[in-house]
Amino acid sequence: MASAARIYGNEMDEMWGRTIPVSKERIYELRDGEDLLVNDMVVSAVETRGHANHHHVLRIGDIAFMGDAAGIRMPDSDFVTLPAPPPEFDLESWQVSLAKIRELNLKRMFCTHFGVVDDVDLHIDKLVSELNIVVEYVKNLVIQGLNREAIITDYVNWYRDRAYSSGLSSEDLTKYETANPFFMSVDGIIRYMNKMMSQEN
Repeated sequence: MASAARIYGNEMDEMWGRTIPVSKERIYELRDGEDLLVNDMVVSAVETRGHANHHHVLRIGDIAFMGDAAGIRMPDSDFVTLPAPPPEFDLESWQVSLAKIRELNLKRMFCTHFGVVDDVDLHIDKLVSELNIVVEYVKNLVIQGLNREAIITDYVNWYRDRAYSSGLSSEDLTKYETANPFFMSVDGIIRYMNKMMSQEN
């Protein structure tokens, strides 16, 4: 909640209403590879860092509920976008997570944003490519010394051009931007790049 509050600020309550904490006694923290029995169903937790450190995919047989690990894809579209908000976006961790997801041999994924994906391998291929392309693009802008506002402006124009070139309509692009505001991914990637560069020095 704290990271979401940092992103949305005063708009958070307006968008989703007041958030009330759950008592500690009612929280169970899942571990990677842990199975839960829900009635007669086995639900397996798969740790999938990259979007956030606490992220897990929940697998039931050959289907899985993906959270944000599989990116954002609107119904009736094959355009996949990257939700990379601060503070925990991490390229290498997400690449590892996507390799883990591929090894699950899923037949179907249920994406939080939004809906059912049956072309699992193709979808993962697109997200792997998107991760590399987007991070490299923002990295080059950071290296050029552009400030945050200039990077966001450049990124938004670049991303919109890519979306339109893929056949996305302006109406559909608005839906993607509403679900995944571009500035959030820019902020997440800039933070990641600064962290990587500080570790190199």
